[in-house]
Amino acid sequence: MATEFTKFPELPLELQRKIWRFCAMEDRVMEFDCPDSEDSSTKCIMKLTSHANAQQPAYSLVCHEARDAALKDGGHLWNLHKLWKAKGFEQKPDWEEDPCLLRNPWFNPGKDILHLNWEPDHADCWALSDDGSPHRTLIAYAKMARGGSFMAALVHRFRKIPTGLGLDVHWFLTEPRIHDTKRNFPLIQQMNGFKVCLTVMIIHATAKQVVDAQLFGSAAAPVQLVDTSDRETIRRMYDLWLTTFLDDAKLKDPEPEGRFEEMILTPDDFEARVCKWHEGYECNWLWYKWSQKYRLGTLNSIDSPGDVWIEPDRSHIALPNMGPYPPDRWVRGQELNRAHPWVQSILDEMPRFHPVIMFRFCEAKCHDRVIVPYDPST
Repeated sequence: MATEFTKFPELPLELQRKIWRFCAMEDRVMEFDCPDSEDSSTKCIMKLTSHANAQQPAYSLVCHEARDAALKDGGHLWNLHKLWKAKGFEQKPDWEEDPCLLRNPWFNPGKDILHLNWEPDHADCWALSDDGSPHRTLIAYAKMARGGSFMAALVHRFRKIPTGLGLDVHWFLTEPRIHDTKRNFPLIQQMNGFKVCLTVMIIHATAKQVVDAQLFGSAAAPVQLVDTSDRETIRRMYDLWLTTFLDDAKLKDPEPEGRFEEMILTPDDFEARVCKWHEGYECNWLWYKWSQKYRLGTLNSIDSPGDVWIEPDRSHIALPNMGPYPPDRWVRGQELNRAHPWVQSILDEMPRFHPVIMFRFCEAKCHDRVIVPYDPST
C-alpha cells in the first residue's frame, strides 16, 4: 500500500486545503486551565501536558495551505474571541488572576470538547473568589464547541475509601456533603449533557510508545476523555502503561497501578463505584433543591415533606423547625425516599452527565523526581 502521495502538490490549492482540513482531530480536548500544580497526589508536572495540548496543530505548520485550512476552522482562543466579540459575544475566555489559566490555547469549535480543570479546592488554595466565573466561561464556549467537561468535585467527589476504617470515619468520607458543592449548583443546571471527569490517570511514556499504541492521537492529543464503561480503551491504556517498564522494572511509574488494577481486574467493582458516585450526586442535587424550598418558605408545597427522607424520626432534616438553613452535613441513617413523588420529579429533571476518565500522556520523567518535603522552619 502506498504511503506517499507524490501528486498532492499538483492538486488545485483549494482541494489541498480541503484535504488538510481532514487532519483536524475529532473530539480533541481543549483545556481552559492546567490541573492545579499544588495537587500532591501526583509527582507529574501536569502543566507540561496542558501546554503541549494547547499548541497549534502540527499539520498546520507544514505549508501555507495547511495553515489556511487550520485557521478556517480554528485559531488561538483570544483571536477567536476578538472576532466573536465584534458580533456581540461578550464572554471573555478567562477569569481572575488564576495561575493555572492557559492564556491562549488553540481552539477548533467544530471539533473540540472544552474541559475545565478548576475545582473548589483550587479556589480555596489560591484565595480566588468562588463567583462561578469559570463555570460561566465553560458554559458559554461549550455552546460553540462539541460540548463541555468538568471535574466531579463540582457536584460530588469520586473517592475510593481505604479499608479498615472505623464506622464513623468511613461514614464521614462516603456520605454526600452538600456544603462542598451547593455553591456550584445554580450554574450546574446549565451543564446538562456535559462530561464529568471522575479521576485523572497519567501515563509517562515516550512518543514512540504512544504512536505504536495508536493512542492519544499518535501523541497529537495528549489529553483524552474515556467513558468509564469503555473497557476496551481502558485496557489499551493499561497495556501502554505496561510497555513503559516491560523491559526495565526500574522505569515503572507506580502511581496509576492501583486504579488500573481496579479497572482491569475488578471492572464490575469499578462500575459499582461509579454508580455509587452518581447516587451521591443525586443526593446532593436533591438536598440543593430541598434547601431552595426551605429558604423560600415553600416546603409546604411538597406533599408530605416529612416523607422525603427515610427514617425522619432519627433526623431533624425533614422537620419544619430546623433553624435558618438546612444543615450542611448528612445525618447517619438518612436516605432518599425514591418512591416519593417530589423526589421522583426532581431526579427526573436533574442534569445528566456522562462520567469519564481523563488520561494524560506525559513525555517527561516526572515520576523520577525527588520531592523535598516542605520544611516550615526554612
